[in-house]
Parts: sequence; structure tokens; C-alpha cells
Amino acid sequence: MLNKLIYTFILSLCLVNITAQNVQHTIPPENWMQYLPDNLPITNVSIPGTHNSCTYRTSFLMSKCQTYTLKEQLRQGVRYLDLRCVYKKDGLKMYHGIDNLGLSLDTCLVWVRDFLQEHPSEIILLRFQREKKGGKETDEQYYAAICAAFEKTGLPMYNNAAISNKTVGNWRGKAIISGIQQYV
Repeated sequence: MLNKLIYTFILSLCLVNITAQNVQHTIPPENWMQYLPDNLPITNVSIPGTHNSCTYRTSFLMSKCQTYTLKEQLRQGVRYLDLRCVYKKDGLKMYHGIDNLGLSLDTCLVWVRDFLQEHPSEIILLRFQREKKGGKETDEQYYAAICAAFEKTGLPMYNNAAISNKTVGNWRGKAIISGIQQYV
């Protein structure tokens, strides 16, 4: 318990006031996970994340949940991304409700892949949610489109089935799917 409090405190020092322009970080937010010991269970780490991570690009002001791009969020220490996709014949597209955000899942995964290549000490959790209730695709087609996006971008695909007994060291440099949810 004490270790979890210490790591949470270190993380909070890293992420304090990340929106300020001239913040001096004791721990660089783009590499904060490098300070976690390899033998720390991943389930003992508090992972900062964003809701509707791609909504910095919206058509409607009411849809905007983020100010920073996905790349900027990663550089600022965010390690949990909430990706909301709509199935299209040419792949998954990022949406917030009916608002097309003008991004493909492929583009987002390339950014994640590139970030992890530049920062191999980091771990990124990805949560997928199917947007726009009533699509005609099956669950299998939707999942296959997620798999195809990972394959197309060269980002290895890991799911959370085995995460509970793994340590930080086991997952460094990887993106892990933490869940795939239907539209609610």
C-alpha cells in the first residue's frame, strides 16, 4: 500500500499543472513510467487517462472534451486513451456521438506506435467504444476492423486478459487493449 502511495505521489508531481506553459518538471511527463520499478504489478499503478481522447478536433463545441492532440496528451503523461470509433467500410473512424472527428483509428495507432518507439519505458492502455448505436456491422466485423488497424500500423496487439499477473517490466513499450465496449 505504501509503495502505491509513493508512486501515486511521484506521478502527481509529474502531472501537476501540465497545462501551464513554462512548467519545470522534476520527472519528465513523457517518460514518467521509467521511474517505476520493473517488478511493480501493473495493477498497482495509477494510470492517468483522458475521456473521449480524440475530441480536440470537433465540429460542435459541446463535443469537445480535450484541448490537446493525442500526441500532446501522450507527451504530457497520459497513458490511458478512450478511443470511440465508428465502423466504416474503409476502416474505423473516430467519432464523438454523431460528430466525425476527422481521424481514423489507423492514424491514432500510428501516433501510439511512434510514441512507444521513442519512449520504450512507457505503457499505453487503449479503451475502445463503438459509437453511433444501430450500425449494421457485427461484433466480429468491428473487432476484425480493430485487429486490421493494429496490423496495418505495425503496432502489436495485446489484450488485458493477462494483465492482472503482469508487472510494469512485462509491459514496457506496449499498447494494451483494456476493453472494447458497445455503444451505451
